[in-house]
Amino acid sequence: FKSVPLVKEINKFFSTLSDILYINHDNSKEKMCCFYSDVEIKKDFLFDINMQLILKGEQRTGTLQEVDGLSFMGYLGNTSQWSLLSCPIHVYQKFFGFYKDAFVELLIGSSISNSVFTLHNRDVRTKHLFKRTHYSPIFGYELKSKNNDISNKKIIKIGCTLSLSGIIGPLGREAKAGLEAALALFNKEDNNILIKPIIFDDGYIPRRAYCNVEILCEKYGIDIIFMPTGTPTLSSYLNMVESGKIAVLFPYTGGPQFRKPEIKNIIHFRPSYNIEVKHMIDYLIEKRKLKGFAFFYQDDSYGHPVAIAAHKELRMREITKSVDFLFSQKRGMKKIKWLDLPYLRTQVNFSTEAKKITEFMPETIGCFSTHFPTIELINQLGSKYFLGRFFFGITFLYSDAFRKFLDERGIKSVFSFVVPNPESSLLEIAKEHRSIMKKLGRYTSVNSLEGYIGTLLFIEALKHIKFPFTKEKIIEYLENIKNYSFKGLKLNFDPTTRELSKSIWLKTPENKWIKK
Repeated sequence: FKSVPLVKEINKFFSTLSDILYINHDNSKEKMCCFYSDVEIKKDFLFDINMQLILKGEQRTGTLQEVDGLSFMGYLGNTSQWSLLSCPIHVYQKFFGFYKDAFVELLIGSSISNSVFTLHNRDVRTKHLFKRTHYSPIFGYELKSKNNDISNKKIIKIGCTLSLSGIIGPLGREAKAGLEAALALFNKEDNNILIKPIIFDDGYIPRRAYCNVEILCEKYGIDIIFMPTGTPTLSSYLNMVESGKIAVLFPYTGGPQFRKPEIKNIIHFRPSYNIEVKHMIDYLIEKRKLKGFAFFYQDDSYGHPVAIAAHKELRMREITKSVDFLFSQKRGMKKIKWLDLPYLRTQVNFSTEAKKITEFMPETIGCFSTHFPTIELINQLGSKYFLGRFFFGITFLYSDAFRKFLDERGIKSVFSFVVPNPESSLLEIAKEHRSIMKKLGRYTSVNSLEGYIGTLLFIEALKHIKFPFTKEKIIEYLENIKNYSFKGLKLNFDPTTRELSKSIWLKTPENKWIKK
């Protein structure tokens, strides 16, 4: 290779540059920071009410999109996050298909929110000049010009505490992608309102979820908690819901304990886990003729009630079969049997549970559990154990990463879902979701579709009520949804369970989706 001209001088120049650049806006007190990808984000940044914007170096996780140089990576904490890739070196050209020479200009306005990102890029394979594209740095949409005055628009903030890390991190990240896709579609429209989520990670830890909700209430003045993930986490701040301090919309949990008519400040999109279990067991017994079950479940407010619902359904089956036997005098009736395998949320070793399963020899293993404990149990058993056996689970266990885990090991599974097939459903909501996710370069999943649906329902409520928007007005609107076809979904508010949807889809081992 020929020597690079001025290589020493260039290296010396880059070595003088700072790791992090902070920009403090004098008028609005808003802040932003820029840094390269290897710098770890401090948690203080995310909880700082004035920190609005983060621009960092290359980050391609979770996106399939061909990169033009600047990518909107969504929201975290109080910040909007962007990634900049500027140099089409050989590795990027070969593996990423990145051929753009790019740089970004920040035009600072009357506030960080009113500022403008301008991306300058050109394809190095051509002789074209640099072209310019303008973006809203806070809301991520493309601007028609350098004008980004949003002072005449109302900014609506919603608070989210999601499990973006820890044992259900894949699920939370997929739900977040669906939420952000719906907001990307709405915010770029010519509306007089803009919606910004404040998203904190609770890692599926109840204490952290409680602290997040307190910060959202006290520091940000938010009283609507949107689409939180997890049963134990929601239980930790349920007293705030019952007292009326906050409202919770479309929590990602099917826990029956939250579906009571007296809990007025909560609205569910999805039906309960009990309904999922009922249809699941009905399918496994009636269609697959299975009689031996093992239930691996998280022994807390999430898994234990689901296991109880499974027991109830099996007992009802035994009673029905006994009555049929008395009237028909059939012989050879096989008794339904099951094995319970509760585990602690902090447990990491599952060899005892695996041994009990191999001794009991069930025909199917049902998991009311989370990703990593279930993966560890399957690894303990070995994929060969599942030859001739079924694995089944409910929505909370499922993610694209877990599906790939099962597929790679050839394990046949049955899952219940509260949304239609995101890949092939012909419902308008599913087709729309696929289209926007493709444009954004995001993965499509059942969790992203549920997040997308919940966000669109929230937007639908805002369109039908008058400003100022309050949690009471939003709840009242959702409570009055009766026999409503929402982009192909049948919604009907049930005051006894506080649910909008009763639909369940079962995915069979043959990958057929059956609506219940």
